[in-house]
Amino acid sequence: MLLLPETKKKIIVWSVASLILPIVILPLHFFSPMTLSNIFLMLGIIYLGVAGLVFVYRAGTFDLFNFQFVNWLNSWRRNAPAGRDRTANDSHLRKMDWRKHHHFPYWAFVIEGSLLLVASLVLALVQVYA
Repeated sequence: MLLLPETKKKIIVWSVASLILPIVILPLHFFSPMTLSNIFLMLGIIYLGVAGLVFVYRAGTFDLFNFQFVNWLNSWRRNAPAGRDRTANDSHLRKMDWRKHHHFPYWAFVIEGSLLLVASLVLALVQVYA
């Protein structure tokens, strides 16, 4: 059975995002004084933060900084190779074209982060009213 590269990427991201949870939750639950609701809240905020930061990065927010920083570092090198792009706009357009064809699966982080936040809220309510 042949899988498309995009499907392989989604499978890998979903499996890694799902495997990180028990690897982090179990040691925190058994070897720290944190309650399970606090652990879920912390991981949910981290997952949603990762999705948000990747979205902002892929929107091209840091392209100008990246272009100028690489130029500044190359100015300190002797015989530095010329960059691929002459201007920051060329660099931005090249990166946006690459991003258009290489999507990042946000939904793995958004869905799992939201589920962790809901589970945190439920566990906190159970803990308060039990």
